[in-house]
Amino acid sequence: MFHPENLAEILSAYKKYFPEHWNRERYKWRAILHFQRYWDFEADDFRQMFMKATEKTANLLANRSNYPRRMIGQFASADAEAVRSMFRSLFDESEDLALRIGQFQASADWLRMKYDDGTWNHHYQMANAITTYLWLKNPDQYYVYKYSDALALAQAVKSDFLPIRGDAILNVRGTYQLYEEIRDVIRRDSELDQMFRDLSDESCYPDPERITMTTDLAFFVSRFYGNRGKKDHDRDRNRDKGQDRGRESREARYRDRSREPIASWNNNGESNCESSPCDQGPCQYESESELESYTPYTKEDFLSEVYIGEEDFNTLVAL
Repeated sequence: MFHPENLAEILSAYKKYFPEHWNRERYKWRAILHFQRYWDFEADDFRQMFMKATEKTANLLANRSNYPRRMIGQFASADAEAVRSMFRSLFDESEDLALRIGQFQASADWLRMKYDDGTWNHHYQMANAITTYLWLKNPDQYYVYKYSDALALAQAVKSDFLPIRGDAILNVRGTYQLYEEIRDVIRRDSELDQMFRDLSDESCYPDPERITMTTDLAFFVSRFYGNRGKKDHDRDRNRDKGQDRGRESREARYRDRSREPIASWNNNGESNCESSPCDQGPCQYESESELESYTPYTKEDFLSEVYIGEEDFNTLVAL
């Protein structure tokens, strides 16, 4: 249960947010359609197929310290049939969801230990990544679970359920139940439905059940709604203004002395995030909630905290 009046306020704010930020968020709807087009259990080269099918997921399956997509690619290079079997079991709707999540994680850990060359310190197949795979495969049934987003939305609507640290399965079940109740309200909102229809195109999954929109609402609350998201909201508004003034450079790159960029944004504001290789040493996050709630420090964060312009920043990076 939650407070309907709180959700009404959130939806009112979301409607104002939705058109302004659509260009950055529509990659989620595009990622589904792309996955549906290229996913093939029977592919001869399973790794190649998986990487192609998930190439539009951007930061959903990769960020600076969490890279489940790349690890699946490395697992498939080592044992493609084992990974194929992992996904067959994960997508088997005859089995309980909790069992499938647990089995997927256990299989990932087995592969990590069996084929580890000394650099595979974490398999990164947390509930966030696993529910993303499920959502891509069955977007009318599964939500993307992320601890920080679920917690923010549950708190904002004053839900009886709050996710807790350390119990991913319980959190997924509780979050899905909460999202179902909220989705029921979203589906009846004709104004929001028309906004989505006006903005989406043939490259976007039509989201008939509004499951992706419900997940996106949780992201909105976590990042932009109220005081907890003020910094992110102001930063994005400044970036939009910069785009309106004709700025062409919108990339943010993270480098060390030997690596290629691991994150960038294209002209539509969509993340082209691809993480660094899995040889960075032990994962610094001890719990799933810490790992999943990690937010990279971006160029926009830096520019919002210092008194230099983007041109000067780019000069410094080039030195």
